[in-house]
Order: sequence, then structure tokens, then C-alpha cells
Amino acid sequence: MPRDTIMHSVTSASLLHAALDGQSVAIALYGPDGQAAFLNRAMQRLLRADEKALSAHAVLGMAPVDAGLRRRFTAMLQEALYGVAGEMPLPRSEGPPPYLVSFQPLEGKGVMLTVLDAARRRLPSHSFLREAFGFTAAEAALALDMADGLAAADCATLRGVSVHTVRSQLRALFAKTGTSRQAELVTLVLAMGLRQAPGGMAE
Repeated sequence: MPRDTIMHSVTSASLLHAALDGQSVAIALYGPDGQAAFLNRAMQRLLRADEKALSAHAVLGMAPVDAGLRRRFTAMLQEALYGVAGEMPLPRSEGPPPYLVSFQPLEGKGVMLTVLDAARRRLPSHSFLREAFGFTAAEAALALDMADGLAAADCATLRGVSVHTVRSQLRALFAKTGTSRQAELVTLVLAMGLRQAPGGMAE
């Protein structure tokens, strides 16, 4: 590989890592071999904060302490390496609500894993989402409801509209945010809430 190409790859990786370190959501990147390539600062803080639920792992970077959950975690990571996205709940040592672990394939380049701590989430404001993404009032309300844990059917009942209408609005949310799945959308909305909060970082 030419030296210029190597230097470009190193620089790109460094910029990516710096950007991920600035995120409040706990993120881990895995290479195509399934080994952890990077843990951002939020993930490292989470590992230190809840050692009874999560532990550092030589290959995986982080993993559940419970053996059964670790087997499921490893299986879902392997599935994501083959292009199958997924998510799993992971109990916190302090009790409910659980963490939400999300596995996102990176088109043959590995997997991005995020861990959301629902107990510490902050939702962005309605007006912030409308300004940031160009949402309509109904779309912003739907995004916040889903980030708060409501399913599409629950959102439809709450707003007195059909599930078909909610799903149509959800497709619009995907288009405006560049996401393709509800888990990705929720991850983004929660991340925006943390960034909007004073200081821009999780506590």
C-alpha cells in the first residue's frame, strides 16, 4: 500500500475517533474480525461506572459480566458482522431500566455498537428537533415519543391517528435524519438531547 494511502487512512481514523470521543453516547467500533478497534470516552466511563454489569474484555473491548448475556452479546455481534443489525436489553447493576445495546453493521467494515443509558437520557426540545432536521410539528412529537420508549401503535393511539399515518411520518423521519431503523433514530434523538444539555456531555 502506498505511503500516502496509509497516511490518509491513519488521518481519517484519527479524525473519526476524535469525533466519536466528543459524543455523549457510549460507542465501540469493531473490525471485520470482531475485535474491538476503538472505545470512545463515554464507553470507557460507562465501564468504570458499572463494573457489576459491564466489564473490559481483551478482544471484545467490553462485554456483559453475566455469562448468559455475554453469549448473547457475542452472537449478536457476529450476526452484525454479517450485516444483521440488532439490539438487546442489558440489565444495569442498579436495577431498571436496562441499557439498550444496539449493533449496527458498517457495510463489511465491521460493527458500531452503542449503549444507551435510559436512566440518564435527556430528550431534546421540540423546537430544537424542528430546527435541526426540518421536522414538522407532528414529526418532532413522534420522534420524542419514540425516544421516550413508545411503540408506533402507542403513538397512534396517543395522537388519535392510524398506525399507517404514524408509519408514514416515521419514513419521513428516516429520510430527514439519514437513518433507516427505529433504533438508529432513537439513538440519534437521545444523542442530540445529550449534546443540547448544559455542557453537552452526560453526567
